[in-house]
Amino acid sequence: MTIRTSQDNDFAALGRACLPGLEARVRQALPDGHREGHEWVARNPRRNDRRPGSFKVNLRTGRWADFASEARGGDFISLHAYLHGLSQIEAACEIAKDLGLQRRDGVPVQARAWPGPMPPQTMRAARRDSACASAFAQTLWREGVDPKGTLGEMYLTGRRLILIDDMRLRLLRFHPSCPFGKDDGGLTIRRPCLLIAFQRPRGDPNEREPPPAIHRIGLNPDGSKIGKMMLGPVAGLVMKVSPDWRVEQSCGLTEGLETALAVRLSGWEPVWAAGSAGALKSFPVLPGVGSLTVFADPGAAGETAARACADRWAAFADVTINIAPDNGDWADED
Repeated sequence: MTIRTSQDNDFAALGRACLPGLEARVRQALPDGHREGHEWVARNPRRNDRRPGSFKVNLRTGRWADFASEARGGDFISLHAYLHGLSQIEAACEIAKDLGLQRRDGVPVQARAWPGPMPPQTMRAARRDSACASAFAQTLWREGVDPKGTLGEMYLTGRRLILIDDMRLRLLRFHPSCPFGKDDGGLTIRRPCLLIAFQRPRGDPNEREPPPAIHRIGLNPDGSKIGKMMLGPVAGLVMKVSPDWRVEQSCGLTEGLETALAVRLSGWEPVWAAGSAGALKSFPVLPGVGSLTVFADPGAAGETAARACADRWAAFADVTINIAPDNGDWADED
């Protein structure tokens, strides 16, 4: 199929090209959902959505909406952009490349940037919210300090993990009084928190710059965990337990930070953490990486996520799945 060079026609034609097999694409993008009539109902991975119901995709047209956050779009292109934190142009490029499409002038889509329109009006509110959350995450990151000798290091020690020097300030920081939820009266609660940087798999030239999103582990005075909270648009991002420069031809991938730390301390490198089972399932294929090892969490959910990731990568790289030891998680805790 050939796409016209007109911007509006390009997007309209690409949207139509997504309709055959749309349900399969939506299922892959939102694997923990289920079908209700002609809609796919799932949890929104861009926010702390505990149960499916408000996030729905029309499997006939591609129109979608999250009625809890007012994020919405008119086709699968905008859905892909929203889920992965991409611009409309970037999302169109990725989809067109997957479909093997080219422009009318014969230039393959992947050979040059896709010329597309500005994001639609309906996406502006969601983008503004994401930008605000990202800016707040970056502010907290700047306020963070070296975790050496803090409750953050105590937490890792309690998990039988070690604070590796190259992770200090690059991947991990400690905030002594970090916003961590609200009380029943709506007032902000502050807790000591270990901060973890979420970075783009590729394209961050300086890993010490404030990240687009962070993970917060709230801590008690004895270094034990209160809970975990993410801040910022984490879709498509990873926690780089091994520095970016180490990921060349191979990469290891886990769900959680602690699992990745345990794997690295066992002598296996390089390794990154996706942050959740859903993020593991949708982890993007990285150009040039010819070998992927997925370290699966125990249980059906962990193994299902690992196999979904492996299936996506299988056409591009050698993939190995390592199942967690019989005595539990790689880091011995959920």
